[in-house]
Amino acid sequence: MQYFANGRSTPVCSVQRLAAVFDSATLPGVNSTMTSSVEDKPARTAWPEAREVLTMAWLYLVVAGLLEVLWAFTMKQSLGFTKLVPSLVTLVAMIISFWLLSLSMRVLPLGTAYVIWTGIGAIGAFVVGIVVLGEPVTALRVGSAVFILIGLIGLQIASDH
Repeated sequence: MQYFANGRSTPVCSVQRLAAVFDSATLPGVNSTMTSSVEDKPARTAWPEAREVLTMAWLYLVVAGLLEVLWAFTMKQSLGFTKLVPSLVTLVAMIISFWLLSLSMRVLPLGTAYVIWTGIGAIGAFVVGIVVLGEPVTALRVGSAVFILIGLIGLQIASDH
């Protein structure tokens, strides 16, 4: 489903805005006793469809980030796109990753979605590099990865999504 404000091409970017712009006639499954006023009912409980949209956006974003880890790893394995199977896996994973990222950006802000996506990819590639490829574990590398992780958590907490 696409949740756009009253037919406009601009996506709705928060639960409160979703609740404010839709009335009960436009959301399937919402009965007429519910109100579209954010002040009358909290948006997170009055609009379960909006919460589901946000949950799906975050799910798409996490899967897109995990696919970024996959394509980074298989790109390394492709040896500069000289091996067919890793090259194909890389390209398919890239396409699906970008597609899922674009779906999440229908609802989530650009800054949040893109940073979370690249952060999942960076931390995931870092872990895969250590665990699978035997890359070195140094205090500086681990400390830097921890700072990235702290930033990702901070962005998610600071987001109203």
